[in-house]
Amino acid sequence: MKALRNILVIVVLLYAALIVYAYLPYPVSSPETFAGKNSHFINLGGKTIHYTVQSSGPALMLVHGFGGSTLAWDKLIPLLTPHYTVYALDLPGFGLSDKPVDASYALPAQADIVCALINALGLEETVLIGHSMGGVIVADAVRKLPDRIKALIMIEPGFYYTPPAFFQNLFFPFDRAMAKMFYSRTGREKSFVASYYDTSLVTEEMIDALLIARHTPGAVEAMQAMSSDPSAYITYENIAAAVTCPSLMIWGERGEKTRIREIEDSQRLMKGSKLVMVKSCGHYVQDEKPEQTAQAILAFLRSLPF
Repeated sequence: MKALRNILVIVVLLYAALIVYAYLPYPVSSPETFAGKNSHFINLGGKTIHYTVQSSGPALMLVHGFGGSTLAWDKLIPLLTPHYTVYALDLPGFGLSDKPVDASYALPAQADIVCALINALGLEETVLIGHSMGGVIVADAVRKLPDRIKALIMIEPGFYYTPPAFFQNLFFPFDRAMAKMFYSRTGREKSFVASYYDTSLVTEEMIDALLIARHTPGAVEAMQAMSSDPSAYITYENIAAAVTCPSLMIWGERGEKTRIREIEDSQRLMKGSKLVMVKSCGHYVQDEKPEQTAQAILAFLRSLPF
């Protein structure tokens, strides 16, 4: 009986410690505090959205993946700006954009924000470029705004990615603790080390920059809401039928870890897309191999009849 009581005390203490961890706050500052020289903020549908714009010329709009931000494109943008005006946005829930806990973070809702930004900026002919989750979002945006999008580029698009099902069943305080762990240094480092072919590129400075988002209002709460949102568990079988503009897919080649099935599935969904493989490269192709990524993008766009 005494041993059982001791175990129960330990469990209660551990549970209490988890609650403290889950709800111990980070220092929070206004997103404007972290804005860079190319940053802009705009209200779209009641949400303040952060985006950057650089150079002048035909428009490219870049959409990051899950947990990302405009920082995902830092190495690629300078290689594109000699030829294009490059816009990059932080999707709601990420980066320096608003993170309302009661918003929908389903991918169709995120695509609506991309379309709203295109409309708000008055962009008539835009090329959309999306990475990972962003690759699916830009494909959906093309479906919703076909007359304003002239080409589509998807970098390792996550058509078949869904959050692990157990996230939907997490209860207090595990749901919030998992969301907070996402924004921990250890959590971010492990995620990126697993996603890079050349892990030496995952630096302390890189992680510091990525963790800025956790110091903006609502970051953990929004991540908690996203992880348990049933609308995130959807398929995209019908998305390609409405995409008629030219499209390109770029994937990293990493030996036996190459996502052969995901590539084949994405090609099946997006029939007619040109495929470019970048050698010795992980999931973050635009960061590991920015020169090759830019070359593939520019060659594709120059091949188009407009």
